[in-house]
Amino acid sequence: MSHRVKESIFSEDQQIEELDHYAIRFKATLNGKQSIKKWILGMGINAEVIAPESLKEEIKAELQMMLKMYMKSQDTPI
Repeated sequence: MSHRVKESIFSEDQQIEELDHYAIRFKATLNGKQSIKKWILGMGINAEVIAPESLKEEIKAELQMMLKMYMKSQDTPI
């Protein structure tokens, strides 16, 4: 996933820092909180919010709601 991010331009001010094990730290100004959350959730386990804490908490809340929804649907046969 880090290769895809490095090859794309998401913002004029984006900064990409190479880390160990092919990981990167991505910093950029994006347009609106919903766009940011969509981008983060779209990356799945390949993205981690480091800051701000408020965004980190919002992502955690959305993931908890998703998990609750999927756990509930396990009771229903497909």
